[in-house]
Amino acid sequence: LGLAYDRVARLLDVRSRRASAIFLPLIVFTLFPALYLERGLERYRKGFNPWQVVYVTAARELETLLPPDAKVGAFNAGIFGYLGNRPVVNLDGVVNGEIQAAMRQKRLLAYLRRKGITHVIDHRGVIESYALWAEPGFLDAFRLVREYPTPPSSGNVVLLALRTER
Repeated sequence: LGLAYDRVARLLDVRSRRASAIFLPLIVFTLFPALYLERGLERYRKGFNPWQVVYVTAARELETLLPPDAKVGAFNAGIFGYLGNRPVVNLDGVVNGEIQAAMRQKRLLAYLRRKGITHVIDHRGVIESYALWAEPGFLDAFRLVREYPTPPSSGNVVLLALRTER
């Protein structure tokens, strides 16, 4: 703010208190809102979280990609559950206390199998990070069904099928 004022004052070669009283509010009430508006419009055009557009596409495709008896889980379940035509089990442990216990015991894979979850959809990086709370071989227990190119985030959104136990 001070630098902006100093530049304006140098350009106009005025440094009086009166000039300060005029130009400082002018800068604050025009320049900053203009910058904020410009950034806000850019954010509006791109979306607040641009990867959520991918969630919408993926949620709508679940019906055509999965068999009718498939049970889906997601660590970011909100959009998938809201827009999809099937229930989505929340796996992040925030609203699902039962999974918290499984994660503390590093039994995430056993939990998925016990609950009959056949597919997991989320960002690849998110799924990989939850391997910390699972048994060894957690990531190998899945096969890729579909990968959605995703704007910069925690990796592409992937739909994975849980392999049957061997």
